[in-house]
Amino acid sequence: MHYSQHRRAAAAFDVLQNAPSQHTASWTELGPFTPVEPAPLTFSGRQAITSGRITALAISHRCVSGDCRLFVGAAGGGVWVTADAMASTPTWTSVNNGIPTTAIGSLLIDPTDSSGQTLYVGTGEGNGSSDSEAGLGLYKSTDAGQTWSLVPGSLAVAHDRSVAGIA
Repeated sequence: MHYSQHRRAAAAFDVLQNAPSQHTASWTELGPFTPVEPAPLTFSGRQAITSGRITALAISHRCVSGDCRLFVGAAGGGVWVTADAMASTPTWTSVNNGIPTTAIGSLLIDPTDSSGQTLYVGTGEGNGSSDSEAGLGLYKSTDAGQTWSLVPGSLAVAHDRSVAGIA
């Protein structure tokens, strides 16, 4: 991670950690719950226990109460964004337009773009699990994730691999 990215991430963390608590909602337990994937859908042909996993996070360097954009990448669920990560019940929106896979390995908000509108997403999951999917390149958005385009040359080096980190 570049030094300036580290400083911005640390500053955003400090803002979140020192912000007065506005969360009045309480947690509601929904489990334990054991999601079972039926045998015909698994690689092994046997029934398996499954769950979702988050593989990437990117938070705006301008994170304040009421305006805190957070992007989340999921192993098989694509890219999601909320405009207010500090809200007690954030609203999430899928932003996958132009990404041909939902296997996400990494996310980066471009630290050189002061508007925070430029993002990169690396496809393919870097975790070595039996249901991890390979990637289809590195993608760029200049409109805060509303549309994505393949970064030229990335498919040649990242096809059938994962982009698990972006520096």
